[in-house]
Amino acid sequence: MSSTAYHVPVTRSSYINVFVSAFTDAGLNKVKLLNENRLPADIVSDEQELIPTLSLRRLIYSAAKELGDKVTLEIIQSVFRNKAIPSVLHLFSEYSTIREALSNAESIFTLDSPGSSVYLHSEYGKSWFCRSPYNEPVDSIQWHEPFVIAYVMELIFALTQKQWVPSELKLQVVNCDLVDLLVGKQCQLYINQAHTAIYISEDILDQAISFSDNNATKPEIFAKWHTTFSDTVFDLVESYSREQNLSITEAADILGLSERTLQRKLKAESTTYRNIKDSVLYSLSCQMMQQGQNLTYIAEQLGFQNISHFSRAFRRITGVTATEYMRVLSDK
Repeated sequence: MSSTAYHVPVTRSSYINVFVSAFTDAGLNKVKLLNENRLPADIVSDEQELIPTLSLRRLIYSAAKELGDKVTLEIIQSVFRNKAIPSVLHLFSEYSTIREALSNAESIFTLDSPGSSVYLHSEYGKSWFCRSPYNEPVDSIQWHEPFVIAYVMELIFALTQKQWVPSELKLQVVNCDLVDLLVGKQCQLYINQAHTAIYISEDILDQAISFSDNNATKPEIFAKWHTTFSDTVFDLVESYSREQNLSITEAADILGLSERTLQRKLKAESTTYRNIKDSVLYSLSCQMMQQGQNLTYIAEQLGFQNISHFSRAFRRITGVTATEYMRVLSDK
């Protein structure tokens, strides 16, 4: 397999399950929660199962609609403080300062979220802890940023034993309500930025790491939640669809499989990689049509060189042209 590193959002199933459990404890119906977010509740023994992070974003968005933003943020912070961060805290023991820890954070974060891209960046004398952007639906991005910020806040608290709130943030989104709930109005926000970035002052970066061994736990074996393998591949292709046309070789590499194994696992579920790509194309095309987007925009978003190529692909899959399909939608 290729050794190329693909920055694609995927997450360990055990990590997602922690949030499923937390939202269920808060009173949500587990079956409904899983079904709505393509996470069937069949427990598997392999905690290393990779599921697209978009599924976690959907899960949080779905939970927030029922629990409210404030409660959902509190649950996220609680999961980070009591579950997620303690399970990786021991990996920071070799570093002496916050600067060292954050400079090496990517190798630790990728244990739970392969494809994560985080880094410490200096700009005009200020140090920013950055998270590379993903092309995700707007509602997903709106929860993605407070999710990342909450994690960093709880991580710095765990490493220093002192509460910390950032004073400046760079955000991709324009609507800052969720971030305001998390950090308060005193934080300076720079909106519509290329990526998410958290300003961390030099005095914080130079602080010595100080945490109790009691706060660092060995990774727990949580129950794992499993989508069917074809659903996992579908979500992977879908999450990447607006960045590039993901080949079967690249998809296999991201999932840590050989191309032959990927094909065999899909065949066992009576489908093929081509069928999944067609389903993603159809699903996203219909979504954008229903949102009122024109065919030029849709073709560009899905990586087609022109409308003609897109229309031929759409007709091959559906048996009707994209124009005819849009006409049916407009008549409803």
